[in-house]
Amino acid sequence: MQRRTAAGYQVVDVVSPYPVLIEPDQLVAHAHEVGADAIVVGLEHIGDADWTRRLGWAMEGQSLTLLL
Repeated sequence: MQRRTAAGYQVVDVVSPYPVLIEPDQLVAHAHEVGADAIVVGLEHIGDADWTRRLGWAMEGQSLTLLL
């Protein structure tokens, strides 16, 4: 993503390699702190359906986009 700036994305931070070391609500709060518009979930996290579901719930009503 960072190398393809024509796609319109600018990486502002990278959080927690697998295994997931941050709770979804903490990730949403961090995204707001750094001014992010979206949270991108990498392939290694998509396999953890419970964590991804909780992230979706934590993002509900927030001004963030979830990209899988």
